[in-house]
Amino acid sequence: MTNPPSSLSKNDARVLNALFDAESSLSSGVAISNESIPAFATDIEIKQRESAAIIPLNSPQPSRPSVEKAIAELDGIINERPQYASAYANRAQANRLLLSAKSDDLAAMDLFSAKGVQLSQSILKDLTSAINMATPSPSAAVPTTDARLLSAAHTHRGYLLLQAAKSISTSSADSASVKLPESLRGLSSDTLEEMASMDFFWGGRYGNEVAKVLAVKTNPYAKMCGAIVKEALQEEMKQYQPTQ
Repeated sequence: MTNPPSSLSKNDARVLNALFDAESSLSSGVAISNESIPAFATDIEIKQRESAAIIPLNSPQPSRPSVEKAIAELDGIINERPQYASAYANRAQANRLLLSAKSDDLAAMDLFSAKGVQLSQSILKDLTSAINMATPSPSAAVPTTDARLLSAAHTHRGYLLLQAAKSISTSSADSASVKLPESLRGLSSDTLEEMASMDFFWGGRYGNEVAKVLAVKTNPYAKMCGAIVKEALQEEMKQYQPTQ
């Protein structure tokens, strides 16, 4: 790959390098350690309770009572161990399942309706809590378990932000039907999509392959470059005159 022209700013050069070498950009910068962190007896007991709570949810269509029971158990774990990041991420996922269990509508649409807005706020809050608790200092390696948690939480939050952006952009004729959580109100569709792209970026860096793809597809610089290239090609086609 050739280096960007010297007339570009350092920031623009970094952006272009990231766009044209996306795989390298997404896979670098996060050191993941395979060493396990010594667990205390209380940690083992909490983990066992958490696993017992979420195992019944590992089915194509868990029942509403099963989901509610899991959420209640995760509530108890969080009350006992408010710094236990994994329980927040799992409670967020369980609450998403609760929306699916109570309606035949698409969960993403329910999240941003009057019926689901409070729950969507809780889900985003739990994901943010999990991310904040599990994110290491810049110089520290990330334990494998934390990397998996961060990968899932960033990707989940990115998906919700992307759905919020799409809900706004596709409902301009009936904006009253879209109810965003308080933390997202007043943000434009473009801003929400940029926030989603950043979450996908981190989800990819922590190992989620789907997030890596979505990070590039939703990257505003990539979309801008794609639009410029498309416009240039269209202009070139207009000027092209076939030989007789």
